[in-house]
Amino acid sequence: RDLHSSPRRRHSALETIVETCNAGKAIILLLDPRTGRYKPSSFSGYQREIAESLVFGRSDDLPAWLSKHRQILVIDELSGALGFELHRQIGLLEADIIIGLFTQGNMIGILAIGKKIVGKSYSEDDLRLLSIMTDYLAIAIENAALYRDIAAQRDRKSVVQGKSVDRGGRRSM
Repeated sequence: RDLHSSPRRRHSALETIVETCNAGKAIILLLDPRTGRYKPSSFSGYQREIAESLVFGRSDDLPAWLSKHRQILVIDELSGALGFELHRQIGLLEADIIIGLFTQGNMIGILAIGKKIVGKSYSEDDLRLLSIMTDYLAIAIENAALYRDIAAQRDRKSVVQGKSVDRGGRRSM
């Protein structure tokens, strides 16, 4: 099972981030390779209808900015010169921090984190910790996708060979 298909694992990873940051809300958007769009994978603190409407294409301003700059986007530090559409997309996420999730040079997801519950802004220590956590999160997502692909290949091969494979990887005739 992977973070794309396991709601419990997705939510657990997100809740760890929310609790660690003391954030009021957060959302993970994962890239759907078939459509090239970043879609909600897990969220906390958002109404379902709002969260599910947060979809961005690869070439939309926010994903393009994150992919190009490869840095944590701290909303308090934004300049007005970034453009209306980028600011609009950031506003839709209602986030104080937005981070691209990268593996092997590719952005596979976006993590947006809302204001801290206590009302403070995020410190440099918070940002360093988030950077480390998101690196591990991206690796976990990538590994889960690779595992899913290997399992699907094994299942297809078994069907072609006329054999079935149980969850433990044992073959039967």
